[in-house]
Amino acid sequence: MTSDISVVLVTFNRLELLKQCISGILSQTAIGRIGTIYVIDNASTDGTDTEIPREYAGEPKVRYVRMESNLGGSGGFRRGMELAHRDGCAWIWTLDDDVEPMQDCLENMLKFGDISRCINPLVQYMDGSFHEWEHMFDPVTTVQTGLRNVSFGNGKEWCPMRVACFEGMLIHESIVSRIGYPDDDFFVFGDDGHYGFMASLHTNVIFIQTGRLLKKIKPNYQTTPFKVYYDIRNRFLLRKKLKPHYERHKYQGRMFWIFILYHARNMTRGGGTFAKLKAAFLGIYDGCRGVTGRRRY
Repeated sequence: MTSDISVVLVTFNRLELLKQCISGILSQTAIGRIGTIYVIDNASTDGTDTEIPREYAGEPKVRYVRMESNLGGSGGFRRGMELAHRDGCAWIWTLDDDVEPMQDCLENMLKFGDISRCINPLVQYMDGSFHEWEHMFDPVTTVQTGLRNVSFGNGKEWCPMRVACFEGMLIHESIVSRIGYPDDDFFVFGDDGHYGFMASLHTNVIFIQTGRLLKKIKPNYQTTPFKVYYDIRNRFLLRKKLKPHYERHKYQGRMFWIFILYHARNMTRGGGTFAKLKAAFLGIYDGCRGVTGRRRY
């Protein structure tokens, strides 16, 4: 069996979860297709830098790469995909450190390779529930309107998307060659959405039901100043980067601002309102100025 797949696994201070993810990768039914597992460490401080090289010293597939500083998910996936693409692999499989792929996850995703070159698996939480990722994405306002996985409920095996998710995305090297690597301007939030949109201009980006990941940390959707700032700032960045790819009209700017102000209002509710209001203001301010990368938080 040809080893034509490279894995890019980005981590930051989640050593135990990281080891579970690596174990899940090595247990894949399609492990013979996997050549290299790039573990990209975003300068963790929990012992990852000593534990991973020691524990996997005898596993030739695992290659540990430590970053000099935390460049966020976007910087980590960019570095990992650069390494994987230069290796000449046919497919790149991206994973976060808090997921564990079920044994047949990769095998099932590869079955859809004849209709898509960018395939995203279904995420299942520890409590048995599923992440309802199916949605419609509007590049004008950056709004994602959830569809509650209605396609799967109706018996479909897959549904089309306009975005991707680095938490399990399997992408073909031909698409990477056309659109390049993830944009590290984002630091966190919005980077995989942007990347998936660019991929959708060249292939069917799909979300499938049969390939599944087990996610160990379930989002609680509580906001923090960190999340408020990067979510809001990066929506300005995302809109700017997508503008060349859709027809523009005068009213679109007003639609974006209506959404941003409404979104900021919703994100700053609850405890710590002052700190979150400050983060929202800075997110809007820096978004208007075109600030990128890691800033303020």
